[in-house]
Amino acid sequence: MGAAIADHKTWVNFFGYRCGSKGLLRTCEGSKFVQFFNVQSKALNMLRGVARLNAAGAAELANFLAENLEKLQTPTEAYRIVSEKPLKAVDPDTAVLWFNNLLPFIYEVLPSAVDGDEVATGLVHSAQAAAKADGNEFTGSALKKLRANLLTILDNATVRIKAKAMRLLATHERALSQCEIFSDIRPVFKTDGKIEVESAVVYHTLRIEHTGSDDTFSIALDSHDLKRLKKAVERAIEKESALSTFIAGAGIGEIKLS
Repeated sequence: MGAAIADHKTWVNFFGYRCGSKGLLRTCEGSKFVQFFNVQSKALNMLRGVARLNAAGAAELANFLAENLEKLQTPTEAYRIVSEKPLKAVDPDTAVLWFNNLLPFIYEVLPSAVDGDEVATGLVHSAQAAAKADGNEFTGSALKKLRANLLTILDNATVRIKAKAMRLLATHERALSQCEIFSDIRPVFKTDGKIEVESAVVYHTLRIEHTGSDDTFSIALDSHDLKRLKKAVERAIEKESALSTFIAGAGIGEIKLS
């Protein structure tokens, strides 16, 4: 279910990029042959769904990606956005399932492609190869429709430029995945050893999830990340004010750290 994928922190790529191992393949040196991709079963199901879209549905999906691509960095964000701005041709759960297969491909492959036609053609050939192995090949008309719909989606100028921008952002060693601020009150006990609260201090813990693996880091932030961080900080400031009021109401003093 798309709702289940929305709980994941990152997208899972069900395409494998293959280069230079068969005859009709674009080699690593960049010949003009067709690119082939290892289309796994979940990606094949997505491509079958894309093939069933009419022209208006494909255009709607392309326009949605063009408007929101930079915001769809995690399944959680994608599910929220597609629920708030539902597509006519695809329900939110199905859309997130499709995004789980399509977005990593857009982020990784599309920016380096010569054009959308090159990628669409490669995907059509790859989809048919996977479908043949699955025992349920695409019909000629379905392949034609799949190619047209993929071209609508992948050759959208805004989708392509945003995909390139996202690829550039991903070249940083670490990028922000999610952040939360936890606010707490810590009691300060009397200095004479008595177990009595004399004062209290409010403090906050900023937890940052990022794409790196170590604890010492710097993080690249885009404008969307800054807005999320700003919202979290503003909420922490409001919570500090509320907690300070709570402390005052308890009749104890508060130690201000700043």
